[in-house]
Amino acid sequence: AVQQYMTMIGVAAIFLVVLASGLKQVAPETFPSCNSNITTVGLFVCFHIFFHKLNEVAILSAFNLVVAVLITVVVSYQSVLARPATSNTVLFNTQYDGSYNYQFLIAFPTIAFAFGCHTIIPAVYEELKDKNTYSKMCYVSMPITLLMYLPVAVIGYWAFGDKVQDPIFKNFDSAAVNVVVVLLLAHVVMSYAIIMNPPELAFEDQVVDCIKVRSSSALQKALVGNRWPLRLVLRLCLTGLTVFIAKAVPCFPVLLSLVSSVTGTTTSFIFPVLFYLRLVKEMPSSHRTICRVILLFATIGGVTGTYNAILGMKECHLSNTGC
Repeated sequence: AVQQYMTMIGVAAIFLVVLASGLKQVAPETFPSCNSNITTVGLFVCFHIFFHKLNEVAILSAFNLVVAVLITVVVSYQSVLARPATSNTVLFNTQYDGSYNYQFLIAFPTIAFAFGCHTIIPAVYEELKDKNTYSKMCYVSMPITLLMYLPVAVIGYWAFGDKVQDPIFKNFDSAAVNVVVVLLLAHVVMSYAIIMNPPELAFEDQVVDCIKVRSSSALQKALVGNRWPLRLVLRLCLTGLTVFIAKAVPCFPVLLSLVSSVTGTTTSFIFPVLFYLRLVKEMPSSHRTICRVILLFATIGGVTGTYNAILGMKECHLSNTGC
């Protein structure tokens, strides 16, 4: 559970860096500094503290789905328009050498992050009124996610080859950039509220349990009887923690790689496989082999991604290339 909540807090910090970068992209004169932008968006996302449980932010998920579809359509369309006129663009823009094998290992944590819904799934399952709909939810949501990721990945590579920038909208030179950024900002703001809800609830429950055990009856009545003041303070503290992480590692690719490598691969691949091997005593040898292969790739990818992120942190601070 601790690993799960650490991942969510790390993801929330990534969202803050994305928001800060987006503000700088849309209004560079008003929001020129990445560091101050992170503080600004940190204050803005504090609205989420008024949502108690995950089911209260369900409407935000529906909004995010619509926004994600719009982003996919706009990015795909603009990639087609911005593609250089040179024939055989992919071959022209892409150089193949041995470093691409290493680049795949570096990219593995990010790829894992893209489908790393494992951290939020237990909280979603807990809020389901009908637990029988859980399987249907997974069967529908994952293909939809793939259908939104795949066009952007394929079209971006087809249009720009290895010259594609991170994020992809930096390749666009039109008013559509601002449209994409605004949609992305709205999407990330809502996502922040969703991803922070489970760790905040868990933190609150742990603090309340400690108060019940170690505090006087008067203090228990004051703090536990009316949770709102306590909830406000605790959630502001966790929000402050995400702001601190974002300021410590203000480079989006580096922070993404760091969170994905340190907590994402373990939460999504290593721990689930280890638990499965521990709990299921009898299984076909092919299943055990597949589990070992997953563990091998996840471990190598996680270690490689962490090493690359540490090097990136040094470069980020030395060159002052935040966001």
